[in-house]
Amino acid sequence: MGGRTLKTGQSRWFVGYKKHTLRLWLPTTHPSVTWVPLVSWLTPANVAEGGLLVPSLRWCQPRLGWWPGLVVADLG
Repeated sequence: MGGRTLKTGQSRWFVGYKKHTLRLWLPTTHPSVTWVPLVSWLTPANVAEGGLLVPSLRWCQPRLGWWPGLVVADLG
């Protein structure tokens, strides 16, 4: 259990959740569409994004018949 400040209605065991999304960048399409979400994960807040990148890519290959040639990640 990590240290955190208590907020109203939360116990010290509260973990929280985060959404992680793998998005496809479309550089030369419609000007209002540049990012297309492919896969989203809802995980406890203490799960690192780095552990979801490869499973997300593996999900795309059989279902979409696609594997990216280049992956740029911000794991901040």
